[in-house]
Amino acid sequence: MKLRPLQDNLIVQIDPKIEKTEGGLYMAGTAEKPRMVGEVLAIGPDVENVKVGYKVYVTYKDAFATTIADTWIFPESNILAIVE
Repeated sequence: MKLRPLQDNLIVQIDPKIEKTEGGLYMAGTAEKPRMVGEVLAIGPDVENVKVGYKVYVTYKDAFATTIADTWIFPESNILAIVE
């Protein structure tokens, strides 16, 4: 399936969850926070501040899950910051 976002929507692949810290400790499942960093895979024609390939912090308000694992559709207003 190929998705093409419309208006100011973006398709973002959320980074996989980290199950083990750099120090070798495993994270408890109940202590996990929602993953908020992802890579922009596609943008709609009205998106102004984000480009394909950017790493971004997102909020899940008004987001839609796709049938592709860890891939979400967000309006541009859900992008909180660009990771540089």
